[in-house]
Amino acid sequence: MYRLANGTQVPALPAAPAPVGTPGYGTNGDPGAGLLGSIFGAAEFNVIQEELMSFLLAAGITPDQENYGQVLAACLTLFARAASIASVVTEAGLVVDHANPNQFRDALRVLYGGGGISDFVGYRHLPGGLILQWGNFAGTTGILVSGVAENAAIEVTFPITFPVACWHVFPIAFDVTGAGFQEGAWRTAPPTASGCTLGLSCKQADTPMSGSYLAIGR
Repeated sequence: MYRLANGTQVPALPAAPAPVGTPGYGTNGDPGAGLLGSIFGAAEFNVIQEELMSFLLAAGITPDQENYGQVLAACLTLFARAASIASVVTEAGLVVDHANPNQFRDALRVLYGGGGISDFVGYRHLPGGLILQWGNFAGTTGILVSGVAENAAIEVTFPITFPVACWHVFPIAFDVTGAGFQEGAWRTAPPTASGCTLGLSCKQADTPMSGSYLAIGR
């Protein structure tokens, strides 16, 4: 496969002319019916040439004027690469999505990755595709209602988004200085892949509180 190189070529791809009529198909024409034959010009040639060259570019193959099997070789390389990526994605427990350019990266993270941002906020990939994430959250309680003050709208964003889903979040409240405050923490709604809403409560209004959570998913 090789671009035109017979002395009649130009160094840059010319701009494509504006379409004339509705796109259709070539014809040899019909003089009796006054139908002209199709014109195959430089623009039409370049469309076919560049479509074929795009295979070589994607496969990392250097054009060779004397090799007539390069487009086929490029296709085989690209198909094998896609099949390999798909197998890794499937092994990680993800659904293959060819429109997602980051899926191979996400699959490798599920299978082999891991890491923490710190001792208090981070994540860890486990065998089988499981992911643990942890972090802190904080909020101030509202007014007392039936002897309890709470804040049920604390938004938490996980360190990373779960590629598949977050299954459960386990929150715990830290101790408020003093006795008898009966600190509590809970999840107020089902988690999403990227975060959740948590709540904190104690028996004192307008009290700053904090806690930590552990999230599990894949």
